[in-house]
Amino acid sequence: MTYQEDRTHARTVGWPLHAIRCVAMNIIRRQGFRYIPDEHRAASARPDRGLVWLGMY
Repeated sequence: MTYQEDRTHARTVGWPLHAIRCVAMNIIRRQGFRYIPDEHRAASARPDRGLVWLGMY
């Protein structure tokens, strides 16, 4: 579990947290990453690319 869903209070927060998580995973997949942990490693190596991935740079 990459986002450690069992440790969060997602059950009490509900659909807003779920929606944010889905958007984040879709952005990651649109960048060509098949697995979420691969993206985490790439983002750790190049943190400046986060804004590029969001289309804000």
